[in-house]
Amino acid sequence: MFCSKCGTRLEEAARSCPLCGEPCRRQSTPPVSFDSGLVWAILTTVCCCQPFGIAAIVLACQASSYAAAGNFDAAEKAAKSSKRFSLIACLVFAGLIMLVILSQLLMFFVPFLLLLFAGAASNP
Repeated sequence: MFCSKCGTRLEEAARSCPLCGEPCRRQSTPPVSFDSGLVWAILTTVCCCQPFGIAAIVLACQASSYAAAGNFDAAEKAAKSSKRFSLIACLVFAGLIMLVILSQLLMFFVPFLLLLFAGAASNP
């Protein structure tokens, strides 16, 4: 077991951390299933936005570490943050794709519009 505050290795019978004094919290039963969001974090890193994806991977690994240490509250918080960063990465990617599509459409239609208005301006 490890301290949830400083990460010091604790004995099983310890009631508080000898280094920082943080009381040991024990849950009677661990959650049945725990999703740290690591799969989505890896997919968003590879396919979407790397900066947000890397942050999601780090948070998902922290969530797994917290769960292994028995600190399920911190694990759940880190997993939610990991999933949030994965969602942000997907939204940033979707926004960039929309900007690329819009710029391509403008590049296609602007010359035709200029020719149309130039032709209409020259004919009185």
